Amino acid sequence: MVFRQQAANQEIIKGADRTLVALVKEENADDMLALTHRLVAPKSTICADENPAYDGLAFHYDLCRVNHSQEYCSIDGTTNNLAESFFARFRRMIMGVYHKMGNNYMMHYANETAWREDFRYQSDKDKFDNVLKRCLKARPSRDLTGYWQGNKKPTAKFGLESLCLEASNNNQYLAVA
Repeated sequence: MVFRQQAANQEIIKGADRTLVALVKEENADDMLALTHRLVAPKSTICADENPAYDGLAFHYDLCRVNHSQEYCSIDGTTNNLAESFFARFRRMIMGVYHKMGNNYMMHYANETAWREDFRYQSDKDKFDNVLKRCLKARPSRDLTGYWQGNKKPTAKFGLESLCLEASNNNQYLAVA
């Protein structure tokens, strides 16, 4: 599941400027509602496809829909291309870079893809500075340290448990559209 915030100034940044991902086993109404309440600010506009899992969001958010079996984009301009572009890049990374990916480490790969999407317009120096700051602030990962000594990640986490939000980030909501 991907949540993408459309950039406020589309002349500078085309598309999204913030991406949050969560791992779900399937698109169902309970997971969608719980994740959306956790990650999206109240009264935000959400663009989704025709999947019935998103029906419950209409009571809490301004929900715009596009039916892909009938149209690419609705008459009023509603599209979910921000999510579709993320998944297209993610699939391409799986095929071209990673080749094989298990569920146990999928959130690490998805978070890397989200970071690449969010910082794709930055200079190499800015990207390097961002990664260096994050590395210097982060503690050693329990998922990745001691791998050769038998410390394998036991199982994938799904839904709200899969979120990897930074503790230092007080504003964990995507902004109101």
